[in-house]
Amino acid sequence: MVRPTYMRSVKIQLFLISIVTMGSLGAAIAFAIRSFSEWAIVGISLGAGALVGLVTVALLPALDETKPEESREPREDAPRNHTPLPESVVVQHGIAEVLSKMSDKFAACQGDLERKSRDFDFLVDFSKMMTTTPSEGKLLPFVLEKIAYHVGAKSASFLLLDKRSKELVARAVTGSAGGLARGECVPTDEGIYAQVLGSKRTVIQRRGVRSRALARIATPGDPEDVVGVPLQVDNRMLGILMVEGKKDGTGFTHGESEFLGYLANGTAMVLRYASLQEELTKIFLSIVRALVQAVDARDRYTRNHSTRVSEYSMALGRALKFDPDEQDRMLFGSLLHDIGKLGIPDHILNKPGKLTDEEFEVIKSHTVRGSEILGHLETRLPWNILPLVRSHHERWDGTGYPDRLQGASIDRQARVVAIADVFDAITSDRVYRPGMPLDQAIMEIRRGVGHHFDPNLVPVATSLLETEYKRVAESIGLG
Repeated sequence: MVRPTYMRSVKIQLFLISIVTMGSLGAAIAFAIRSFSEWAIVGISLGAGALVGLVTVALLPALDETKPEESREPREDAPRNHTPLPESVVVQHGIAEVLSKMSDKFAACQGDLERKSRDFDFLVDFSKMMTTTPSEGKLLPFVLEKIAYHVGAKSASFLLLDKRSKELVARAVTGSAGGLARGECVPTDEGIYAQVLGSKRTVIQRRGVRSRALARIATPGDPEDVVGVPLQVDNRMLGILMVEGKKDGTGFTHGESEFLGYLANGTAMVLRYASLQEELTKIFLSIVRALVQAVDARDRYTRNHSTRVSEYSMALGRALKFDPDEQDRMLFGSLLHDIGKLGIPDHILNKPGKLTDEEFEVIKSHTVRGSEILGHLETRLPWNILPLVRSHHERWDGTGYPDRLQGASIDRQARVVAIADVFDAITSDRVYRPGMPLDQAIMEIRRGVGHHFDPNLVPVATSLLETEYKRVAESIGLG
C-alpha cells in the first residue's frame, strides 16, 4: 500500500503540474491568437488546469483501491532475486511518461498555431498588396517574391496564357525557376503544365513518382518537389503559379499547396480586374481623343494643340519619374486641358486680330468652364483631373488665373502642363505672328523661372524639349 503521506504529496504534485501545464498552453494560444485578450486566455487555462488537477486528485484513491492486490505480487517467471521498484518510483515514472507525451502534443499544437498565425498575417499583407499594387508589371514580381519567401521555396514563376498564341509565357520569375527567363514561352501540352491546365486543379509533382494518384499520397520529403497552381477566375484559366523546391529540404505538404491555392485565386482576381481596367482605359482614351479633336477643330489656329501639349507633358512626366497612375492622370488631363473652349463663342475663339480686354477675359474663362464640364463626370472619371484642367494657367508667383494660386499650392501636374502649353503656343504660327524658333522658345521658358514656372521643373523641361520638339514635328506636325 502507498503511504497516506506520500499519496498526499503525489496529489499536490499532480495538482500543481495540471495548473502549470494548462497555464503554459493558454500562454501559447494567447501568443498565437493576438486578436483575443492574452490574460483572459491564460486565466481560463489556469482555471481549466485547476479543474483537471482536482479531478485527477479525486480519482487517484479510487484507482489505487480498485487495483487487485495480487497484481502487486511479482510474477512467477520473474527472477526471484529481482527487487521490485518502490511503488512511489513507479508512480513517478508513470507521471513523467504522461507529462512527456502531453508536452510533445502541446509543442506540436503550439507549432501549428504559430504557423497558422504566420499564414494569417501573410494573408492580411497579401490583401493589402492586391489593392495597392494593381498593375500586372508591378504586382506579379512583388507577389512572387513574397510567396517564395513565405513558403521557403527555392524558385517560383508566374506563367500567363497568351491570348493569341495560347502558350504559357513567363511574366515573373524568382530564383532559378527551372531555368526559365522572363518572357520565355513553355508548351502547354507537356508535363505538369498540361496536368494543371487539363484538370484546373493544384498538382504536386514528386521526383520519381510518376502516378498522379500516388503523388497525392506520397510523403513530402524531396527538396525538388514542384507545385503547379492554376490561376483562374470564373472557371477561366489565366495561367499557372509554379513553386519549386524547399530550401529546408523537406518538400511541400498538401497544407502548403492549399495555401498556395488561396494566394493564386487572389492573384487571378486582381489580374482579371487589371485586364478589365486596361480595356476600359483604352476605350475611355479613344473617346477622349475624339472629343479633343472636336475641341481643336473649333479653333483653326490651335489644331492638334492639345495632342502636342499632351506629348510634351508625358515626356516631362516620364523624365520626372511619375508613377503609372500619375502618368495616366497626366495623359487625360493634358489632352482635356482646353475642353472649356467648347463654351467660348466662335467669333472670339477664331478672331484673326488682337483680342480686346473683354474678349481676353472670355478666353480666360475656359479654365473654369472646363472644370465645370468635367465636374459633371467627376465621380465617374478614373482620375481627378479637375485641378489640372482648372489650374494650367496659374503662375508660380501667384499672378495667374483663375484662382491666383501660388507656388506648391498649384497642382504639380498642372505646373508641368503649363510649361508644355506655353512652349507649344510660342512655337506655333498665328495670323498675327510667326512661331518662335526653337532656341528662342527654350530661352523664353528659362526666363519664366520663378515667376511663371516652377523653378524645379524648368531645368528638366529645357533639357528634353529640343528632342521632343523634333519628334513631335515629325509625328504630329507643328501648329
